[in-house]
Amino acid sequence: MGVRFKGLIAPTDVPTGDGRMFKAGAGRHRPLPIPLMAQPQSGGHAGATPVAMMDKIYPGPGGYWAEGDFLDPTMVPEVPKAMYMMQKKAVGPSVDLDRDYTVQAMPHPTRPDKKVGMFTEFNIIGATLVPMPAFYQVHMCLVDPNEQEKSLLASAGVDFSQFFTDPEAFANEFGMEELLGDMLGGPPAPDAADGAPAMPIVILGSDDASAPAPSILGPSAAAGVSKFAPAQMGLEGATTVASILQKLLFCHTDFFLALKHAHWNVVGDDFISVHRLIDEWADMAEGMADDCAERVATLGASPTDCAAAIVANRPAGYADYTLGKSDTQNHLRMLDGLFTNLATEIRGAITATQGMDPISQNMLLGHGEKLEHQQWFLRAHLENNAGELS
Repeated sequence: MGVRFKGLIAPTDVPTGDGRMFKAGAGRHRPLPIPLMAQPQSGGHAGATPVAMMDKIYPGPGGYWAEGDFLDPTMVPEVPKAMYMMQKKAVGPSVDLDRDYTVQAMPHPTRPDKKVGMFTEFNIIGATLVPMPAFYQVHMCLVDPNEQEKSLLASAGVDFSQFFTDPEAFANEFGMEELLGDMLGGPPAPDAADGAPAMPIVILGSDDASAPAPSILGPSAAAGVSKFAPAQMGLEGATTVASILQKLLFCHTDFFLALKHAHWNVVGDDFISVHRLIDEWADMAEGMADDCAERVATLGASPTDCAAAIVANRPAGYADYTLGKSDTQNHLRMLDGLFTNLATEIRGAITATQGMDPISQNMLLGHGEKLEHQQWFLRAHLENNAGELS
């Protein structure tokens, strides 16, 4: 493994000086890894040289983030120069898009007399380190054990004042429990008095916090390359769809295990009905996982669902289900967040497979309808007379 880097590559919902803006939740990317180039001279991206590979792209504070490894400097002489200039902040990332994008004219967020070109659909195919990136918010640096995540988040325009006044709320908002543990000497302990769960983690990047944006930009799946393809798909299309479904397979199994944990630990009012209902949801999750795995195999790839692979390929923001024995309301509130996470992943996969594989899309549409219908059952236990969730 080479020298690791990390940073914000595509800010969302903020305009550039020339009037371009990326919509939160609208981004996709080519199958990972994809290249990070370097062009230390002014004049755009022309003549850029590959210096690294990005193996993770995901929504985070301020926009889309990327991680990866630099290429071997003994083989690519431009790598040391790119690393040096990155550390000195002499260059910053500028994303490269393919031609499959949609732009709409929208009101400028701070200048009512101007408009911006909002990219409502875009596909990231790489990024280039340039001296004057269009977005001033972008930032990238080498991942050093002594380099605090704080500096990266601050560069993305995140207000850290809340961290010092209410660190738990900050960590929940930005999905940074790991950061919280590092800075405070360990993760926050659950409240032993009432067993109330921590706020469920949802995927970042949406205009509406109640409807998280698709995070199909998570770690690349491990389904491998398709050896054959169904009629009229081609090997490249089959491999792409198989990778999307493999990522969902990990999510379904993660969801299934959390449901079984809740099934075993729920107590209190309505115990027997909720205990049985959660087991029905676990059966549903197991069935959806099986559908995804068999479709991956049908596409000519090799599905995998081993424990280590599930943990390594979790989408950004996922974490273990930490709530132990607790009453039905606490477990249902936490499970509601997990339902939302999985529904978000399924909707992202539906969008990502559009026009590529109608058969897989039909399966995903069925999964999404079934999941959201069951989430309605769940929320009926949390809803009050005014129609609000407790």
